[in-house]
Amino acid sequence: SFGGGRLRYRGDFLFWERDIVLDRKKKYVIVVEINTAVEAGGLSFRFFSGQPGEKDVVHGLFPPCILRSRQKGDLLRIHGGRKSLKKLFSEWAVAEEHTLKIPVLEDRFGIAAVLGQSLGYTNRYRVQDPERGPGEAVKIEIGVCDKHTDHAGQQRQQKPE
Repeated sequence: SFGGGRLRYRGDFLFWERDIVLDRKKKYVIVVEINTAVEAGGLSFRFFSGQPGEKDVVHGLFPPCILRSRQKGDLLRIHGGRKSLKKLFSEWAVAEEHTLKIPVLEDRFGIAAVLGQSLGYTNRYRVQDPERGPGEAVKIEIGVCDKHTDHAGQQRQQKPE
């Protein structure tokens, strides 16, 4: 088990399975799919198919996608190169207690978005690579978990009603 998941053989096939294990620093990793809702780090997230130009839509996603906390060495592709999340958080003046709570959305090509708006900062999206094609557009709704449903950082994945 590592990084929120585990690899398991079933016959001749190797499968990646979700296996959420939080460490003492409240890190998280959650596999996300379109039309699902998840809770992590005291926040709730709902993922829907989005339309170009629509508010709060991440463009150019290439599943599978995960929502996770920041990791040492994370880089976001921006115009003119890359920027470390450490530097980005420093520019945003992120409080130390928020550095592991700001969600990072990652797809098979790396970090697609840093969702700082969830904690009062701004969202930052990667620059799209035109050679990869358009990918998927995903709308994300972010809210604060009800304190009665977020038991000590428990994370759940469920279909929205």
